[in-house]
Amino acid sequence: MIKTYYQTSLTPEWATVPRQVIPYFGSKWRMPSEVFQEFPLHTIYHQPFCGGASTLFKKALSEIEIVSDLNPGLINCLKVIKSHPHQLIKALNSTPRTKEEFTVCFQPHENSIEWARRYLCLAHGGYMGAGGRWSGGCSEDGLKRLQEVDWSFLWAASDRLSRVVISRLDAIESMQVWDASDTFHYVDPPYPKEARGSRDNRHQDGAPRRQYAFEMLDENSHRALAYCLHNLRGKVAISGRDCPLYNSLYKRWWRIEWKTQDSDRSAATEVVWFNY
Repeated sequence: MIKTYYQTSLTPEWATVPRQVIPYFGSKWRMPSEVFQEFPLHTIYHQPFCGGASTLFKKALSEIEIVSDLNPGLINCLKVIKSHPHQLIKALNSTPRTKEEFTVCFQPHENSIEWARRYLCLAHGGYMGAGGRWSGGCSEDGLKRLQEVDWSFLWAASDRLSRVVISRLDAIESMQVWDASDTFHYVDPPYPKEARGSRDNRHQDGAPRRQYAFEMLDENSHRALAYCLHNLRGKVAISGRDCPLYNSLYKRWWRIEWKTQDSDRSAATEVVWFNY
């Protein structure tokens, strides 16, 4: 069964965070609200491949919630938003909006709050490849976006994260830890190479340019993920692009789809496959 909807940036009535917290390559912030209405009853909500956590921020509260990702900068940022919003907002509000400062933000920092500040400046001022790359350095448009950000939305994000378990684990390992009959796994892995637009598959120095800090460019990694998902006790929804590999791996699952654009502005179809 296939259901077709339209993407939207509107925030569902049950969501408490007013805007996208961490802009991220492949973000589901514009995912149709109807997708959330198809989420099953569950006690545990588990989101490996956390990314910018847009799905978590837009979904209704669950009794137990876990997000996990291997990207250390992302995990640090979420933990700081959760535990130190006042210090983080103060640091962001005092950030110089200059190209020199933007360049400094590319480097991690031993102080967790400073690292989170840098991470958010890059996320909101540049095009973020999920920690894999940042394109174009700092543009005038990027600086303007930074100048226009009202960081007070981080208070709502901190409140939303207050009961969320934030961990840095491999996705399959995390699913094995949290799987149960009353678990709902929302899985949003890196797009398969065949499903990415031409700009996303360009090479640099003879190697594919990374879009994510931790990639899944080979077909076997997606097959290993599918094997895990097919053997979980809990219910599963997996996001991806319409492509032969995923259509084969999840051919017995029903799906919701909507139209979007690749980074090269060509037409693409986003899909969520469900196993229940």
